[in-house]
This record gives sequence, structure tokens and C-alpha cells, in this order.
Amino acid sequence: MGTLSPEDEQVLKAITEAGDVGIWTRTLKQQTKLQVAAMNKSLKRLEGKKLIKSVKSVTFKSRKIYMLYELVPSAQVTGGSWYTDGELDTHFINTLRRSVAGFLS
Repeated sequence: MGTLSPEDEQVLKAITEAGDVGIWTRTLKQQTKLQVAAMNKSLKRLEGKKLIKSVKSVTFKSRKIYMLYELVPSAQVTGGSWYTDGELDTHFINTLRRSVAGFLS
């Protein structure tokens, strides 16, 4: 971590504070007050060093969420058991529905 630039440290600090919920790029830009180009360079460097990762949010599909590399995203971000790879797991839901209906009858 000693080789990080001040911008990288600033971005990493904001991402660390976001925890397992992650932080959206717009919020990251507002918190760090960095220009878009500088922020994007920092994000690429940090991703390359495997300090952070980007995650797709099921709630806001067009938003890029960043979090620390070793964290597991919260169910709020991934959708929990109902979603697989960002998509609603209809097979799981239908299997669960049939099992409950069989149990009740």
C-alpha cells in the first residue's frame, strides 16, 4: 500500500468506509472531489492491485458499485438468495413454490 498515490488512497478510503454495501461512482466522485479522469485512473489501478472490485447492483442495474476486493457483497446489493449472477433465479423460486405447495397439500 506504500506505492499508492494520494488520489488512490483517497478513493480507497471512501470505498473502505462504504463496507459491504459498496459505493456508487457518483457518490465516490462527490466524496473524493476528484475529476472523473483521475478517479477512473485510481479505480483501474486499485482494481489491478486487487484491492477493490466492481459489483453489479440488482436494484440499480446501470450503476457500478465498488467495494473492497475481499468483501462479500451484502444481500442488499446482490438480491440475496432470490438472485443468481444478478438475475432473478426463477428456477429456484419455482422449485421452492412447488415444495411449499406439496407440503401444504
